[in-house]
Amino acid sequence: MTEFLDVYSYFYIYAFIGWCVEVIYHGIMKNEFVNRGFLSGPICPVYGIGFYGIVVLLTPVIDNFAELFLGSMLITTTVELVAGFILYKLFGLRWWDYSSDKLNLGGYICLRFSIYWGIAGSFAMLAVHPVVSSFVVWVPTVIKLITLGVLSVVFILDIIATVLTVLKLKEKITLVEEASDELRAVSDRIGIKLYGHVEPVVKRTAPVIEGYGEIKDLYAKNKAEEKELYLKHRAQEKALYDKLMAQEKLKIEADKNRLTEKISNTLSSISKREHIVWKRINNYEEKHDVLLKYISELKDKNRSEEDNGK
Repeated sequence: MTEFLDVYSYFYIYAFIGWCVEVIYHGIMKNEFVNRGFLSGPICPVYGIGFYGIVVLLTPVIDNFAELFLGSMLITTTVELVAGFILYKLFGLRWWDYSSDKLNLGGYICLRFSIYWGIAGSFAMLAVHPVVSSFVVWVPTVIKLITLGVLSVVFILDIIATVLTVLKLKEKITLVEEASDELRAVSDRIGIKLYGHVEPVVKRTAPVIEGYGEIKDLYAKNKAEEKELYLKHRAQEKALYDKLMAQEKLKIEADKNRLTEKISNTLSSISKREHIVWKRINNYEEKHDVLLKYISELKDKNRSEEDNGK
């Protein structure tokens, strides 16, 4: 029971820490207080579920940073993808959208924020969670049980109120409407106080952020120009390549024709020479036959004379 209460406490603690991080991040980026989150209360359940999963699943590999980092990326990215998909399918709304980021999936997740989640999860497990865990263990079980019971009731009411608000049905249930408004007021008060501490930092960093935005815009412009110039050069290179290939093809074709003609002439010449040689051989055979006949006649004559002498 105690272990369950400890783990369950992590959900609300990290959901609240996540909400604070969202307020600070968007306060710095937009230079104004933004009450982030799907619910009216000062919690972001996506953070609670994500870091709850990290604590439960990655505690055994906390000493292996590579597994801790990759596991944090995988768990939080999966939670973000599933949550974003469900919220969009149920209500047709997006509480976050990464469509403008590279390597995104449906705008629900992107590589850049997956890396952020990996870093955040690893940092939380190594630096934040030991403190949170010590605090949770220190709190008496009775107080945890009461606190979690109250938070669970408020959390459920907040979910109901938010769903009814999105579906435009909240005004039909007065109790839910009052609870939702009160939660929103409490959330805003906490957020404004939190942003009050961030605002001086925002003012000091505003020129840097603005300069970063200008650099980012200039980079995008230069990259677009480089791409256009690259395509132009590629077209010129292709045109030159095609021209050279056409010239080379004509040259090869001409060489081929010359070679064919030369071979044909050679074969024709060989054929004529063979005819001459064959004719000479025939003439030689005729002369040879005459000579053999003459020799045979001489032999016969000599033989006849010898016979007469005897």
